[in-house]
Amino acid sequence: MNESLLEHYVYALLDPIDDSVFYIGKGTGQRAKAHEMEFVREFEKYVDEAAEELATNALTEKQQKIRAIRERGDMVKQIVLGRYRTKSEAFAVEATLIEWVYGFDNLTNIVRGHGAKFIRPLGNLAELPGIDIEKKQASYDGSYSAERYEGLEKAGSYEVLQKLREQVSVAGFEVSSFEGHFKVYDPGESNGYIGFIVSIYGVDVLVQVSKSNRPSLKFLYTESTCEYLDELKKIVTLATPSNRRNGRPRYIKFEDPDLNVRKGDNSAVLAWLIKLRQHLA
Repeated sequence: MNESLLEHYVYALLDPIDDSVFYIGKGTGQRAKAHEMEFVREFEKYVDEAAEELATNALTEKQQKIRAIRERGDMVKQIVLGRYRTKSEAFAVEATLIEWVYGFDNLTNIVRGHGAKFIRPLGNLAELPGIDIEKKQASYDGSYSAERYEGLEKAGSYEVLQKLREQVSVAGFEVSSFEGHFKVYDPGESNGYIGFIVSIYGVDVLVQVSKSNRPSLKFLYTESTCEYLDELKKIVTLATPSNRRNGRPRYIKFEDPDLNVRKGDNSAVLAWLIKLRQHLA
């Protein structure tokens, strides 16, 4: 009987054509069934306001997936994966499924879930500070790098970054994590920095946050970005590539008087990314 069900649950959204999971969520009540109706209401709103092209561009990746399923005459399949007594238990399972079981980059989730920084990413078998059993490795000043994680946690930096990443993604930008060929560009949580990558017409931009919660941007020294250096010089002042690893620079700092980011100021970051996209288009 429904009265005996535990309140909190973790669910998956599946494509019925092959039962592939494209979204993991946590909820209560009818939350698992709400995504499809939310999509219908949101899409109809955009169609009423403008052309279908605008509506399509305004959709998140999850909504685009739902639209594709509905357009072929199917309905999204929702399944509850487990029920839990507390919200904290459900959050922990949700984040583990997103990060390790299915893999964040294989899903349409915008954020990784609560406490994801303490969960091993799918396929990453390397030793990870803050996750693996401590071996008392010291940083250059003799303190353990976990202090950097604690500083980011206390400052609320993980939540600041998650919100910024969600806003950038919803604005239609391609957002990536530090995996695959991007792994070498990870600024390093143990160094006190967290971030994500925004790719715009081949130009890769690092958006990072420290415990000051003041977002900062750099270009990644990738092959695709280097092809656009002459074009980038038209709108910003580029510094000498720096922060070498294995003999190759990782980042290119820049100056732009239009980019004046204050603590917690996500709007300035979004405005500058839109400016760059318009220039490169």
